[in-house]
Amino acid sequence: MKSRCYGSKSVEHRDIGHFGALLAQRRCDVLMTQSVLACALGISPETIARWEAEREPVAAAMLNELACFLCCAPSDFAFC
Repeated sequence: MKSRCYGSKSVEHRDIGHFGALLAQRRCDVLMTQSVLACALGISPETIARWEAEREPVAAAMLNELACFLCCAPSDFAFC
């Protein structure tokens, strides 16, 4: 299931504080689709969807690239 960005830029049924929710929220904040982010990272949109749904872990090495494309610091994805 893909996350959707609404006018309020909220994320569907997720609690902010988990990596997937933080990733989805930041992606929505910068008005980027899963497809665009995936293309920038050289991965599939399905991989982004799995990360946001927390069905697949994100390699630590990918955090810097994610942060770069989402205009934030890698620490912004830190677990609460």
